[in-house]
Amino acid sequence: MKVSLERYYLVFFIILIFGCSSDETPSNSFTLTTMVRPADSGSVSPSSGVYENGETITLTATAGDNFVFKNWSGGVTGTDNPTSIVISSNIEVTAVFEYGDTDGDGVLDINDNCPNTPSGVNVDSNGCT
Repeated sequence: MKVSLERYYLVFFIILIFGCSSDETPSNSFTLTTMVRPADSGSVSPSSGVYENGETITLTATAGDNFVFKNWSGGVTGTDNPTSIVISSNIEVTAVFEYGDTDGDGVLDINDNCPNTPSGVNVDSNGCT
C-alpha cells in the first residue's frame, strides 16, 4: 500500500500541532494550592496560584468566627503563622483550624454564652458562672 506524500504531511502536521500544544505550567513555574480544614473555618493568603521556581511565599492563615489556627499540613507542617516557603515544585498546603476557647473557661466559643468568663472560674455548659 502506497502512502501519498500529502497524507504523510497531513499526519506530520497533526502530530506537530497536538504534540506541541500544552496546558501544563512551564517547568520554571509551579502551582501552589491552598486549602482550609474544616471548610469555611478560615482563609489562607495568598490563595492558590502559579509562582516562579525559587520564589519565597509567606502564607498567613486567618481564622473565621469561633475558630483558631491549629497548624499547617501537606507540603508545609508546623504551627508558625505566618510561615514562609520557597517554591521548588507543585505544592498543596492546608491550614487546619479548630474551634477556639478564647476566654479559657473550658467551653468552646461556639457554645459559650458568656465569652468573657475569667479562666479558672467554674462555669456551666454554656460558659456562664
